[in-house]
Amino acid sequence: MNTQTFLTQTPILARQLSLLLQKADEATLEQAPRNSDRPDDATDGVTDTHATNAAGDSDGDTAPVPLPRKYPAEILNDTLARIIWSQLTEPGDAIAGILIKHLGSEAALDTVLPYIHEIRHNSITPQASAPTVLNQLLFQQLEAHRVSHKQITAALARWEPRYDPLKINKTIQFAIAKQLKLLTPTSKYWPKQVEILEIHKPYLLWVRGNPSSLAGRKIAIVGARAASNYGERVTAEIVASLTGTNTAVVSGGAFGIDATAHRAALHKGTKTIAVLAGGVDRNYPIAHTELFNKIIENGGCVISELLPGSIPTRWRFLQRNRVIAALADATVVTEAGIRSGSLNTAGHTCQIGRPLGAVPGQITAASSVGCHKLIREYDAKLITSGQDIKELLGLGQDTTEPTGETGQRETSINVRVLDALPKRGYKTVAEVAAAAGLSYQETRQALAELLLSGKATKAEYVNDTKWRLAQ
Repeated sequence: MNTQTFLTQTPILARQLSLLLQKADEATLEQAPRNSDRPDDATDGVTDTHATNAAGDSDGDTAPVPLPRKYPAEILNDTLARIIWSQLTEPGDAIAGILIKHLGSEAALDTVLPYIHEIRHNSITPQASAPTVLNQLLFQQLEAHRVSHKQITAALARWEPRYDPLKINKTIQFAIAKQLKLLTPTSKYWPKQVEILEIHKPYLLWVRGNPSSLAGRKIAIVGARAASNYGERVTAEIVASLTGTNTAVVSGGAFGIDATAHRAALHKGTKTIAVLAGGVDRNYPIAHTELFNKIIENGGCVISELLPGSIPTRWRFLQRNRVIAALADATVVTEAGIRSGSLNTAGHTCQIGRPLGAVPGQITAASSVGCHKLIREYDAKLITSGQDIKELLGLGQDTTEPTGETGQRETSINVRVLDALPKRGYKTVAEVAAAAGLSYQETRQALAELLLSGKATKAEYVNDTKWRLAQ
């Protein structure tokens, strides 16, 4: 199938693709649809790992599609090709990534599909097709990536059973019905950070919520599903420390640390992004349906690279982690045992060279063994405060911290003056100086600084000015 010919022969499909792209490009804050919760959001009787029943049993009749703005043919062709690649492959497929990198999504697909058709109709065997494909697909470039005939043969064999044009059409209809949005590398809000994954980057991203929340600075906060009270507390404190920094919180929407990070962000009015390991329409875990809705209501979004209707699998959880790591400017693991999946996210973070932090726990706590390993063996930055988080993100030093000998002396003086100030009633400068053991001039200077910082307050009397701690 040539994608350009297919779109020309199916103008309604071109309109549908345009509508999905336009909804993402014209993203606005919206309310989560309360009536869209699927009864089968948990892994149930669906056996096809891609969108089999998710698109419904439509007979092809669809409601009238509003006329969207017109997108260039090359963008629509690229979009359709990327959707089909998402059907053919599992996330992170290196062979597909290499072909798309060197040929483009459309040309790569148009080159591979004839061989898939021939394999399906028994015209050729996968083994016979591999050399021919390799000759056509820029053999030298593939060879540079050490792609062998055996690997391309295996790729064709695993892609062929998944190819189903009818399901692609149903998936697109289903996505429009669920008011999903679609991002591709040409989209306004495509997160360019994921380009660092190179041949393993997502082909596209399906979005519920506001895609513009993907722009700007982001931090990934991940950890154990079986989180302790300590892990949840430090996670909430770390998220709270980001208030006012215009930093979105990225996590995986799972139980434990992920959910705590999302909820803490919502509590502080910080945008948060959940990256799912299944279709973006499937609230997984189903117990977090309300959480995902609140993320959307708060101006964040829920995203996935998988086709709508796709069920989460162990492999997809691991591949989802690479997207979390790539989306974020830095990753912090707040609590993790030795087998925690968050260590996989940390591994991806190290591979792409992004900053990694880990929160220590008790040396006897099994729930922190993974964090200790990251600090000891992976050069993760030790995170003990909000300031550590800001430094990890490159937000600079806290100007209230002492800098050099003079700053340390002034800070110690301010502390002594604070200790000398009363909570009730007032003291004169002389009384404060005597209580603090400081000179009159040192005390006056410290009080002026504390007044500016809001830590002290004063009252004007007829013959003097008196001071006390600010309430």
